[in-house]
Amino acid sequence: MEKDASNNVRRRRHHSTCGDAHTCRPDDGEAQKHPHPRRGNSETGGVCIAQSLKIPREPRSGEFDKIIRRLLETSNARAVIMFANEDDIRRVLAAAKRNNQTGHFLWVGSDSWGSKISPVIGQERVAEGAITILPKRASVEAFDRYFRSRSLSNNRRNVWFAEFWEENFNCKLGMHGKRAGNLKKCTGLEKVGRDSSYEQEGKVQFVMDAVYAMAHALHRMHRELCYGYPGLCPRMASIDGKELLSHIRAVNFNGKSRPLSQSGIPPDPNATFS
Repeated sequence: MEKDASNNVRRRRHHSTCGDAHTCRPDDGEAQKHPHPRRGNSETGGVCIAQSLKIPREPRSGEFDKIIRRLLETSNARAVIMFANEDDIRRVLAAAKRNNQTGHFLWVGSDSWGSKISPVIGQERVAEGAITILPKRASVEAFDRYFRSRSLSNNRRNVWFAEFWEENFNCKLGMHGKRAGNLKKCTGLEKVGRDSSYEQEGKVQFVMDAVYAMAHALHRMHRELCYGYPGLCPRMASIDGKELLSHIRAVNFNGKSRPLSQSGIPPDPNATFS
């Protein structure tokens, strides 16, 4: 669906000549989310892909400069659709800046870029005009109330919370604190959202729906396979991934992002983009 959204952006910008766009994506597991498009326009809704470049998992020095030079080989293709993480996006933009290509490319970013500012810090001019895609978000008020109420005393089960506390409030928790430098001492009375900025991460509702989908699937599977047996029964202990997936696809509940019905979880719960 992200690929379709990117293509829609390209079509609405009235670019339809063959060889009018490139794609960049990582050469790792993340790439499996974004099927490798074929050159030509048979699978891209009228948008012709000039090149589809992979970003190495462990790029060597000069790798991103090489990517920019390859993008320039097709002179009439100026749009670059990036399915990459924010670090790789930042390095692609930096390479474009080093190679004096500010203003040459039209960048179309996936949700890995979205509304994040980290990829463009210090290179705002080269990123100017970029179009980025973000799943339509629905803030979960109950999560805000919960997270803002967390403190060092009531959230001890989270082993990373102390580290977050130091980072969030720019302080140090005594002699055992993780942060170095001459920082003020944390009082433990700091409050999230009052003594620090707070904004709910845009994909919280999708994470919550994923957890609920798994819980509903396991409950359904236990009911069908264990017949009231308490705990994990022998039949359920030997299931394979395909059987679990069939139960996940059969869940039916009202999710935080959208209803999930028995026709299966929608092909992509992030199908609405902004």
